[in-house]
Amino acid sequence: MAKLYWICAAVLGCLMSPVQAAGVQLLDTDPNLAGAIWYPCAAAAQRVPLGKLTVQFIESIEGTKDCPVTGTNLPLVIVSHGRGGWFGQHDDTVQALANAGFVVASINLPGDNGNDSSQRDSLSILATRPASIIRLLDFILNDWKDRAAIDSSRIGFFGFSLGAYTGLVLAGGNPDLRRFALYCSDANRTRACEQLRSGDIPSSLPHEPRIRAAVLADTAINFAFPADRLADITIPLLIWRSEFGGAGVDPKN
Repeated sequence: MAKLYWICAAVLGCLMSPVQAAGVQLLDTDPNLAGAIWYPCAAAAQRVPLGKLTVQFIESIEGTKDCPVTGTNLPLVIVSHGRGGWFGQHDDTVQALANAGFVVASINLPGDNGNDSSQRDSLSILATRPASIIRLLDFILNDWKDRAAIDSSRIGFFGFSLGAYTGLVLAGGNPDLRRFALYCSDANRTRACEQLRSGDIPSSLPHEPRIRAAVLADTAINFAFPADRLADITIPLLIWRSEFGGAGVDPKN
């Protein structure tokens, strides 16, 4: 119940917290960790230029660049964007969480973001996405200059679409990627289908026990998770589904 409480507290905090700025630190020195960290900050909001992190004609985000972190023992939320998205895609969500007292981190997922589609149609991205989130979490807890402000016992996750798939894997889900064959007719020569035919299928996807709760919206490729493939999930999940789903989302499941 305690774990469920702080998920609910996050939602209520977003609704009830006073309007203030979120501090922002850009991550732009490592292409595998290209994104931002948001956190509580007492200074006034402004536009923060993205520089080389500019994506899809978006050149700035809201926040206060490099503002000192306000507070201690802050919970952390990792945010994962959907297929072809970018680290600032859920700006309204991360701003609300930071204003409510959370540290929030998000990165462009390598090979599948607004500036890089090199692995977008490959099955390999289904394994590298969870691994990239683990790399981000390692950085935040071990190397981020303000890591002392985080309560490492309170780490949550928010993901949308393929980002929600990523969260389901990190929480302990074990997808059966062979189920993609249902969508691979003889005439379908997509990269993923060719990998299925050749047996080039990722296995033993990484889980992340440091994540204590997750919020998942419109989980993509949910057909790959029959009930037995969810048996290892023990953390609280809050799952949202839009009425008609989206690409890769089946409202019937």
